[in-house]
Amino acid sequence: DFMAANWVEIGVVDYFIKILISLLLFIPLYGLLLNVLLRFMGASATTRSTA
Repeated sequence: DFMAANWVEIGVVDYFIKILISLLLFIPLYGLLLNVLLRFMGASATTRSTA
């Protein structure tokens, strides 16, 4: 009965909690991946330009 009466609020809170957790986890992971890719691309560019 509680869930039937308050399903909209429960859904909105659940949605925002999932978005917040996803942002806290995936933005740092994307940053690490981007740094690794930039280092790899930078290293390959310098080896190509000096060779």
